[in-house]
Amino acid sequence: MRLHRVATVPRTLEKTEQGAGCQLLLTIGAAVYVLGTRRPKGEDQSTRQTPGISDVITFLPRTKGVLFWEAKAAGGRMSPEQAAFRTIVTLCARAGLGIHHVLGGCNALTDTLSTLGLLKETRVAHDRLEASAFTAPAVGETDATPAAIQAVGAQLGREQRARRRRTA
Repeated sequence: MRLHRVATVPRTLEKTEQGAGCQLLLTIGAAVYVLGTRRPKGEDQSTRQTPGISDVITFLPRTKGVLFWEAKAAGGRMSPEQAAFRTIVTLCARAGLGIHHVLGGCNALTDTLSTLGLLKETRVAHDRLEASAFTAPAVGETDATPAAIQAVGAQLGREQRARRRRTA
């Protein structure tokens, strides 16, 4: 008996999603800064960035603020440090500081840019308008006062110092 192979849809890589999203951001006139680097095989593959910081930092046009984008392919998960960073950014956004955070692939980025009025839905491919596969993590009932933002930042700092001591 001969078995037939079932065709599967290839998984989109995170770097592919990030590349497409950065091109989109440049197209709308944003200033895009990608954190991290690519190194040859065999070398240390870490980014040497602060753990948790987003993959892409963008200054949006038309004074729409700053956008932090954590690019994730479908099925990607956040690290605890990324979740803490997202919490801080979300608290700043609630305080009206013009800061935004996107978690997900190019579709999630497109949704956010459309919500901010930087993209018209009629100018975006229909497959990019699908609901994002990622949902925002619950931030809790924390208010977005400067004291609350500072407290979350201080807690994150304590956790990072403790982690460094354990690995040293």
